[in-house]
Amino acid sequence: MIDACVEAYNVTGEKKWIEEARRCFDWFLGRNDLNVLIYDYTTGGCRDGLTAEGANLNQGAESTLAWLLSLLKMYIEIGATQRYQRIISKEHDST
Repeated sequence: MIDACVEAYNVTGEKKWIEEARRCFDWFLGRNDLNVLIYDYTTGGCRDGLTAEGANLNQGAESTLAWLLSLLKMYIEIGATQRYQRIISKEHDST
């Protein structure tokens, strides 16, 4: 979902897609139906998903890779977006 939102932003330039990408990313950090962390700060791993009782305690390679790829995508895209906005605002302030 994060990749799709970022691609939508790249095509349209609409900031709402970056906000949606952040919302998707926040799912890992506890902004989900059960308000539980999926990313495990202690191990650096990522839980396999949600169950009716809470987060699945398994931390498989696929889930951890999904977390790491999402983190990298957000770091690259949000960082680039923020740098661009600072450049634009400096150019605007100097005119």
